[in-house]
Amino acid sequence: MSHGDRLWVSSDGDAEAPWQRGTGEIWSVGPDGRQLALRGPIAFGMSASPAGHLLMADRQNARLLAVGSDGTSTEFATFSDGDAPRAVIFAPDTEATRRSGIAGDLFIILIRRGTFTLNEIVRVSGPFDSFVRSRLPASR
Repeated sequence: MSHGDRLWVSSDGDAEAPWQRGTGEIWSVGPDGRQLALRGPIAFGMSASPAGHLLMADRQNARLLAVGSDGTSTEFATFSDGDAPRAVIFAPDTEATRRSGIAGDLFIILIRRGTFTLNEIVRVSGPFDSFVRSRLPASR
């Protein structure tokens, strides 16, 4: 869920197994109904930022995408050397996370050097929402 009571739902689309390439889908569901936000990459993990922007892990293309509820998307980060994002999560912006210094930080679970069983968690701090707003002005 993100701000504005928006639920993000992903699907493998026509892929029969998670390691296969297929045409994935991300749906945006809210009080105003549902709509297809993005068709193409399969979301292996996704998380809404504290301001409600969606970030998805596109493992097959070794990148993170920011997705707007209106169907726009932009590359947020790319990976090299066989690394690929497996999952993403934003720490919520709460009193406790502000005290601990992680409020709004992004945590990326990476598959390292193409080895599915070798994972690393990377913490990234930054002005994520201002970046996404500048690239996806219509996103919620």
